[in-house]
Amino acid sequence: MRRLLVLPAAAVLLGGCLGSDPESPPRPAAPVGAVLELERPQAGPPDAGTATGHGAGAGAVAITRGERFVLRGTVRPASSEVRLLDGATREQSAIARRRGAAFAFTIEHLQPGANRYVVEATHPDREPWRQALRITRRAPRVAVERRVVVPREDPSPAEAELRLDRRRLVAVAIGRDPGGMARIRVSADLQLRCAADGGTREIGLVRHEPPSQVARVRVRAGTRVPGELRRRSDLRAAARTRCGESGGALAAVEGVVWAEATNAHGRDRYSAKVPIRPLDG
Repeated sequence: MRRLLVLPAAAVLLGGCLGSDPESPPRPAAPVGAVLELERPQAGPPDAGTATGHGAGAGAVAITRGERFVLRGTVRPASSEVRLLDGATREQSAIARRRGAAFAFTIEHLQPGANRYVVEATHPDREPWRQALRITRRAPRVAVERRVVVPREDPSPAEAELRLDRRRLVAVAIGRDPGGMARIRVSADLQLRCAADGGTREIGLVRHEPPSQVARVRVRAGTRVPGELRRRSDLRAAARTRCGESGGALAAVEGVVWAEATNAHGRDRYSAKVPIRPLDG
């Protein structure tokens, strides 16, 4: 008589599952990511100053007039190690101050001209992040008199600077030229999120103060004009007004803002574009 071996059904099913479905390989961890908090230049102007780093592509650029520069950024994951290395020797140039994902390096004794570095972020079992960085130290700003006489010739454009109060979203554009200033403008390209009827929608806002003009500005030689002009713009108030016109309330705003300076001979210069990161309205 033959004996039949009967196995429990659960055991048979389990064995089949183990034999037919090999274990899938673990998913690789995401690479380290970091962002340098540098202003982003707009294309075209000869004095565009800075660029934001997002990886190992084109190098980031910063411009300063002093011997000291503070480099700030964020890294993910927050437990990553961040180092600032000399661009030539790869020796550590500064020690990072950390607060969670945020980091800051204080770079001392910058030389006139280009100073080159590499920012490196590493984490165990993750692909590292590296970004080349060039910090250019310009000559100190030359003082400009309050009132000047427009010369017959002035081949150089004005100097343009944009200062932004990020907490209040108030921008101040400054233009300087020893040969005289004709106009200073605050320009902004913003993306607004407006809340209405239980939802939100995005609205664009492009703003120029004063408005753009087709005619070229030019002042007659021998005329006395300011050597420096300033203009203040309340960007949050403008954004709230724009959302209100669409029947909503400002919920958040982001974008870029920059200064446009025109000297007495009609020569323009643009500052670097200063980013406005997503902020609550």
